[in-house]
Amino acid sequence: MLLQRNISLLHKNTFGIDCSAEYYLEVKTADDLEEATSLPYEKRILGGGSNILLSQPTVSGLVMSNRLSGRQVVAENDNEVWINVASGEVWHDFVMYTVDLGLGGLENLALIPGTVGAAPIQNIGAYGAEVAQVISEVRWYHVNDHVY
Repeated sequence: MLLQRNISLLHKNTFGIDCSAEYYLEVKTADDLEEATSLPYEKRILGGGSNILLSQPTVSGLVMSNRLSGRQVVAENDNEVWINVASGEVWHDFVMYTVDLGLGGLENLALIPGTVGAAPIQNIGAYGAEVAQVISEVRWYHVNDHVY
């Protein structure tokens, strides 16, 4: 875990607003997440930076940049395929992964910015498709209470 101090968020938000994080940490593993949540700072999660407007010169506390990655087909039948996807995966990259596998259902949701973890919260949708139509389960971690 590499905790950094006073890191610019200029290239971590799509508005390109130059502000800094008092503390910053890229969360790449479950162990990173566990360690980060034990730190004594107010915590904020930053995904792809596309649904955030930074309005202060400094974001106080700890900005945790979600970089959890991984995709795995875990089950399938004649009509459906279940894929576990980590929350830090780029949404569009995941959509293209399913297209490359020849799977239908997400292609209308291509090019939507953000991460897989933000998709259910934003309930992204486009061209008659909504992510809620294809999600069967969401596993979550509460960063303040340390519970799944």
